[in-house]
Amino acid sequence: MPSPRKRLLVALCAALAVVIIVELGLPGAADRDRVALRPVASVEADLAALNQSKTALPALNALTETRERPVFVATRRVSPAGAGAAGRNDSLILGRYRLMGVVITPQRRTVVVKPARGGKTTELRVGSKIDGWTVDQIAPEFMKLTSGGRTETISLVPKRGK
Repeated sequence: MPSPRKRLLVALCAALAVVIIVELGLPGAADRDRVALRPVASVEADLAALNQSKTALPALNALTETRERPVFVATRRVSPAGAGAAGRNDSLILGRYRLMGVVITPQRRTVVVKPARGGKTTELRVGSKIDGWTVDQIAPEFMKLTSGGRTETISLVPKRGK
């Protein structure tokens, strides 16, 4: 005689088999209780508009600013405005950071720097502090830093070779 545990297991398997047979075996039984889900009307309108619009990407020759001044350039170096050409650290921000990129959107102005000797990449925004300096302004061409009564204007535009 099988143990009560085995009988319970057999009964559960039989019940599960009956449920599966009923669900799969009766045509339309599973569809009776299902409700058709439809997207909200505004979503349908948006999808229709997207399907009808054929937005074309701009021609590559129209992207001159992007080609001439890409956001991230591994070899980009900058120097503080008015700094002399002598010295190894002229191409560094505050003598120790390399400019990695500049991101300017209507919602965000960010300058990305990284220590020249390696280390963590840092995003600078207006109000950020770095080595005792405060970022006062970020523009497409420059960044202004202040510390005490001193102000430094850092060029963010790479110098072009002649």
